[in-house]
Amino acid sequence: MNTESRHPIPWHTYLVLLFVTVLSIWVQGYQSEGSDHAIHVVFVQHYNQPGLYPNDLFVATLSHYYSFFWYGVAYIVRLFPQDAFFFALFLLARLLLFHALFLLALELFQKKWVGFLACLLVIGTHFVVWGGSFILELSFGHSGVVRPLLLYALYFYLRKNWWPSAILLAVSFNLHPMTSTYVGAMICAAVWFLQRDDRRRILLPALVCALLCLPMGLWLLTSFREPIADQPLYMALIRYRLWHHLSPFTWSAKLWAVYGVLFLAWLWSLAYAPRTAIHRLVLVFWAATGVLCVIGTIGSELWPQPAVIRFHFFRSLIPAALLAFCYVAHLLMRLCWPSAGRELLSAHHSRRPTGHLLSPQGLIILLSIVLIIWGVIGPARFLPKKRWDSKAFTEWKEIQDWAKRNTPASTYFLTPPWETGFRIGSQRACLVEWKDGSALIWAPNWALTSWWPRLLAIYSDLENFPPDPLEKLRTAYERLTLRQLHTLQREYGIDYCVTPSTYPLPLLYQSATYRIYQITRSDDSEL
Repeated sequence: MNTESRHPIPWHTYLVLLFVTVLSIWVQGYQSEGSDHAIHVVFVQHYNQPGLYPNDLFVATLSHYYSFFWYGVAYIVRLFPQDAFFFALFLLARLLLFHALFLLALELFQKKWVGFLACLLVIGTHFVVWGGSFILELSFGHSGVVRPLLLYALYFYLRKNWWPSAILLAVSFNLHPMTSTYVGAMICAAVWFLQRDDRRRILLPALVCALLCLPMGLWLLTSFREPIADQPLYMALIRYRLWHHLSPFTWSAKLWAVYGVLFLAWLWSLAYAPRTAIHRLVLVFWAATGVLCVIGTIGSELWPQPAVIRFHFFRSLIPAALLAFCYVAHLLMRLCWPSAGRELLSAHHSRRPTGHLLSPQGLIILLSIVLIIWGVIGPARFLPKKRWDSKAFTEWKEIQDWAKRNTPASTYFLTPPWETGFRIGSQRACLVEWKDGSALIWAPNWALTSWWPRLLAIYSDLENFPPDPLEKLRTAYERLTLRQLHTLQREYGIDYCVTPSTYPLPLLYQSATYRIYQITRSDDSEL
């Protein structure tokens, strides 16, 4: 078969993919400390130094965070600087994502320009939220590392290379079971409905895959068997804290409009897709994704099921969307270069196609220029301000640094609950953060009996689930009385308070926004 997908990829193609990778970071940015690092980095620190966070119950739950990925990271950062390692792996994962997407497009349409254009479409739509998550992560994390592995698994599956597909799927499942389940469902659906003749050849790789998935599978079964103490409250908190992941009925009309435009573009692209077996497989992949989203809607909105909720089935839109970008890229190629369609269906062509409106090279260059311009003006006008450039973020890091240098490791802090990541830089325990509510997924009973009551201790009316909870918490926290501070100190053993308010307590540190006060038991007599 005389197609580009069967030829070795030339070295200059990898240079283009490297350029696309750098372009994506230029347009989107990179966060050396993302919001999920409040979970992941704290776990790494605690694993390497068990003496840290001795009184922090949230940190104690991280041993139930089902992923083997961060155990490996904990060992590696003992040998290499953490920030440099995180960025290097982030860059590699991003490059592999575009390489895997390029290979998929090449396998589907036998044209490298479709692959390049698909990569640019991913960059151009990086702001779209898919089930509460982005395709291109802003910071280093296990979902960003696993995503290209799963695309490779799909690529090898489409090429009927069962063994590498099975091994990659199993490895990914042990690193990030949630995301891997989506791709596993796609492949299982394809085997069941379309590849009955290949089942015997697939059987042994599938059994090995299942065997390799056992460690994480047993861990999940053990976790899911624990009954949830108060299921009505649990479901209410899921909708209140994790609505952006799990409650499609609460998503904004703007987001649904974006989904609608992309869905229509995908439907349009199907009219130009070749009617071959490999494309029928992709249709089954999308059908499996649709079933997962239906299950997710029923299991989170109509008939709540904790097991369904923990898998975040709406994030299955991400691998489906990546495949869809290949088809939309092919559509754009057909519209801008009509002769490309005839060439795709022909194994032999003797001359360069003519009659095109825009060459594929020109289309790629044009979109690259647009994205570069976006990268220059975007951070200032269109994109959220980057945390690493924010004065507020710098100030927050300085507060953490002061706490680390001037307090014992056993110190317990009360911090503004709307802020995230105090534990990372300070390496000190804190009472509660809104971010700690993520434990509703892997430690639901702790969230019910510890995280939620601690937030209520700061703002009791939160039990009525008012809108804008972070703003309500901010207002309540800033209005805490001295008596309330001492009550929190007696109940939870708080040593220091980080607050924007003023109190008649020993002032140890002051920044533009926050003050750090020491709270001691001897102060109780002054009330």
